Amino acid sequence: MNLKRRRCSACHLKSLILNAVWGLRVIVFY
Repeated sequence: MNLKRRRCSACHLKSLILNAVWGLRVIVFY
């Protein structure tokens, strides 16, 4: 269960970073 939780948090971090990158891209393109 601990491993699963760790993996989930890692995935969440990845998604957050991806969202931030997309947001920056949108700002740069606009």
